[in-house]
Amino acid sequence: MNFITLNQDGWNQVRRRKKYGREFDINGKAVTFYVQNFPSDWSEAALWRMFSRYGAVVDVYIAKKLNRSNKIFGFVRFLRIHDPKSFEKRLNEIIIGTQKIEVNVARFERKEQVSRRKNHQVMRGQHAVQTSQPQPYVKSFADAVRGPLPVDTMGAGKSSKEDEEAHTRKTIKLISFHDSKEAMENTLVGEVESFQALMNVKAFQEVEGCPSIQLRYLGGLKMLLEFEDIAVKEKFLNEGREIWQPWFKTVSAWEEGINFNERIASLIIQGVPQHAWCEEAFSIIANSWGSVVIPEECNTSSPNLAFGRVGILTSHPGIISSSIKILVDGKPYQINILEDIFESIKLSLVLAANDFYQKMLW
Repeated sequence: MNFITLNQDGWNQVRRRKKYGREFDINGKAVTFYVQNFPSDWSEAALWRMFSRYGAVVDVYIAKKLNRSNKIFGFVRFLRIHDPKSFEKRLNEIIIGTQKIEVNVARFERKEQVSRRKNHQVMRGQHAVQTSQPQPYVKSFADAVRGPLPVDTMGAGKSSKEDEEAHTRKTIKLISFHDSKEAMENTLVGEVESFQALMNVKAFQEVEGCPSIQLRYLGGLKMLLEFEDIAVKEKFLNEGREIWQPWFKTVSAWEEGINFNERIASLIIQGVPQHAWCEEAFSIIANSWGSVVIPEECNTSSPNLAFGRVGILTSHPGIISSSIKILVDGKPYQINILEDIFESIKLSLVLAANDFYQKMLW
């Protein structure tokens, strides 16, 4: 299965290093196909090799459970598919031994339904929504176990002037939009277990046969599940545990007042000395602002030793920007940490669409 890494060029989807040892630079949109009726003893590597004869494969995934027909199934993604239906027909001609595989364009690749919800409007009114105030840095369990860090943390966990000015900022007053508020009564909030689970959750509709449930990305590890009406929502929540539990850690009703301010942020860490250049070092530094979900892999073949990138799950207010001192073998080094807001936004768009994006050239 693919996963996301960060390097000097930004977010990239690559193959797992320990599986096939091959890295892919994804340029352009990939089309996903649902595959079933292939041999049960076939691995992702075997499917990859077979489908590679027909096009540019960028990802293969075999589910760990059977589908509703008690068949093993999976997904395969191809690049540069100009006519998905014709390509689907061609793939359906594949025979493995005596088995003819079944391939369909994945439902979540088909044209999205036009949103029922109207555009939000800012209206004058009486209900004030206070802006969130900066929260102090809370020590993590890992920090407690590791003990005091040999760093000057002056500024760590803060975003320079922005946090200081937040206390004196004027509160902006808004009121809720009636149509949006009414639509939210038909929704649930699902939180996945990990970043990898977040990358795969869009397949939920296809695998579980729930095309009427619309998924929208909320930020962090949370997804919004939209239903046709309240009755369907309540039935899914109370009676559909066996369906949603393999995909979501928790599912609960959306509530007014909950602030979904968690995000996955791309941190640029500049100035780590070359003899301390390793994944653990970058993760220890990044942990001051959140939990690491996409580590800096410190590829030994990379031409870059100036800065690394780490993806973190954080609810830190404001854009992260700091300069701190670290000690390596007792010697001090000044390093800079900056949130790359453009890369963070790009990743959010990828997660919202569950699709590949064109790589940015800086």
